[in-house]
Amino acid sequence: MCGTEYTGKDSANHMHTEIRGAIKAGCTSDGYSGDIYCTDCGAKTGSGRAVPAAGHDWHVTREEAATTTSEGRRIYTCSKCGQTREESIPKLPQPSHTHSYSPRETKAATCTENGVVTYSCSCGDSYTQNTAALGHSYRSEVTKQPTASAEGVMTYTCGRCGHSYTRPIAKLPNTETQQPGTEQPGTSQPGDTEPGGNTEETRPDTGIPFIKGEDGKTGWDVIRAEEEQAQEGSTINVDMNGTTVVPGDIFDSIRGRDITVTFDMGGGILWSVNGKEVITDKAGDIDFSVKTETNAIPVDIVNNVTGERYSIQISLAHEGEFGFTAVLSIGLGKENAGYTASLYYYNESTGELEFICSDEVAEDGTVSLAFTHASDYVIAIDGEQEEESGNATEPEQPDTPDKDSTGQAEESPQTGQAWRPWWIIVVGALVVIMGIGVFFVVKKGKDGDSGQV
Repeated sequence: MCGTEYTGKDSANHMHTEIRGAIKAGCTSDGYSGDIYCTDCGAKTGSGRAVPAAGHDWHVTREEAATTTSEGRRIYTCSKCGQTREESIPKLPQPSHTHSYSPRETKAATCTENGVVTYSCSCGDSYTQNTAALGHSYRSEVTKQPTASAEGVMTYTCGRCGHSYTRPIAKLPNTETQQPGTEQPGTSQPGDTEPGGNTEETRPDTGIPFIKGEDGKTGWDVIRAEEEQAQEGSTINVDMNGTTVVPGDIFDSIRGRDITVTFDMGGGILWSVNGKEVITDKAGDIDFSVKTETNAIPVDIVNNVTGERYSIQISLAHEGEFGFTAVLSIGLGKENAGYTASLYYYNESTGELEFICSDEVAEDGTVSLAFTHASDYVIAIDGEQEEESGNATEPEQPDTPDKDSTGQAEESPQTGQAWRPWWIIVVGALVVIMGIGVFFVVKKGKDGDSGQV
């Protein structure tokens, strides 16, 4: 024996092996461990297994800091595959801050449309606020002079937007046919000289207002200047002289001050405004013209409130709120002096009359009533009839009215008709005389009968 070893292959004992088909797992994909093969005989001796994805290995590679007004961002990169992702960083909390806003007009107000003002803070916060429409600023011009036979025309033009409208100017009084003392209450023309006034006063052209008793002080600019120089408690009397619109700055000039301005419209119509009653920040132009004896309010609605009492309807030309309280003085006739006149506002939405205020009619027949807005109104005289009951009993006869110094009988507050009692006295006397006559006739007849027995 030489001692040399000999070995043969054992098919059941694979001594040398290797892994085949292995796949490395990725960040997001699974891998495979591979199968086992014998390198001696090539037989597959074992199967591999799945290897789960390893997942990303993120590292921050870039960062942008957040501020109080903007978010930050953070960028991550995977160290295995190089993929990136981004996340936001919340804004930093606001430090203690007091807003300080600065206004900026973003839409200019016009005569009819509101404007817009934007208020902005340095921190970026902002808000908006509407500004009131400016309202028309009319200037009047006589475009047709009135005559004794024809009305004139007053044209009002807005200096801001050019809008215009016209109003008639009453005919001039016919001085040739006017008889002294025949003028009826409420028929005087705008700007007529008051009784006892200065008939020699120089009057400007129709349509130009002026201050009464102040020769040469004409036009709104002069009137405004007079207001600015006026002392507390003073009164400025303006003759409208045919114009009806008062510029808003006339009211702005007296706002908050104890200064009264009266506006004599003519025809027995006079408005009065005290600066203490002006509450609006910027007054608009006001058309103070008043129409009397109108019929805009249904008669049945008026009668429901006034009954059979004397009443008149009036309509104001202006539309909406005045922005102040204006007192209207209007003539109701001397026959109503001493009675109470009540003002009612017609609410179209409800169809009802709403009580506003009341005042006693003065000796000259005028009454002063307060208005805050323009609409349709009723003025009713409150007489004794208001206290009568609704029972179907015979009403009491009124006391014999006193006569005034001229011997004229007192007039009814409802109709203005004089109630004259003389005919009642005559009838009563006739009844008494007839009664006495019948008494003596009957007595004589009885005496004759007794004599024949």
